This record gives sequence, C-alpha cells and structure tokens, in this order.
Amino acid sequence: ALSPAVNDPGTAIEVLSRHVRIFTSWHEAGEADEPYYSNVRVTAVSIDDMFDDAFLAVGRDGAGHIEVVIRMMKSLMALADCGQPAFEEPAKRQMKLLVERAMSALPAVPDRQALADLAKKAGIKLTAAQKKAAGL
Repeated sequence: ALSPAVNDPGTAIEVLSRHVRIFTSWHEAGEADEPYYSNVRVTAVSIDDMFDDAFLAVGRDGAGHIEVVIRMMKSLMALADCGQPAFEEPAKRQMKLLVERAMSALPAVPDRQALADLAKKAGIKLTAAQKKAAGL
C-alpha cells in the first residue's frame, strides 16, 4: 500500500483499523480451556511477534505520511488501553519506534508537532532532538 509505485495511505489506514479489530477480538475471545483437537500441537503465539508483524512495516513505510502516523498512534494507544495488560508494552514499543521514524521522515513542522502531541498523550517521552524537530 505504501510502495513508491502505489503510495496509497488509505489502504494502510484500513489495514491499521483491521489490526485493531483483530487484536481486540483476540483479547475478547480469551484463552481456550482445553484444546479442541487434543492431538494437534501448535507453538504458542508471541504477542511481541504479532505486534511486530502487524505494525513494523506500516510504521516504517508510512512514517512520512502524517495521516498514517496519526492513525497508527491512535490504533496503538487504543490497544495499549484496551484492558489487555499483555498488549501495553508491545504497543508502547511500536509507538516509540514510530515516533523515532516519523520525526525524521515527516517534512512539515506542524505534522511533527501533531505527532509530539499524540506521543505526549500516550506517555511517550521525546528526545531532545525529537522536541527540536517538532519545534518545541
């Protein structure tokens, strides 16, 4: 969705919305008491890996698009606060990565200021260089 040839932030935003729905549905479903098929074994899913798979590429490729950055920050903030304690740390880690990438990639100071405001709401501390980039 965000390749140099396509450059479609709308699709990236839709993917982020779907990720939030998937993660919150997973949280709401909870853990099964007993396996449905007792002879089938599956490696446990790592929540950190799931967050990496869902958000790393979008954060990397969307860091220069303020609309993608804002949606991703809001999506991660929602997951961090959804009531699933296991989501909080991976969501905060992804937010920190996004802030780092986007502060370098966003060309306009007002966009970096908007990101700084969201980071503050999320409890993400900016470095001195990031504050300077945001005009703070």
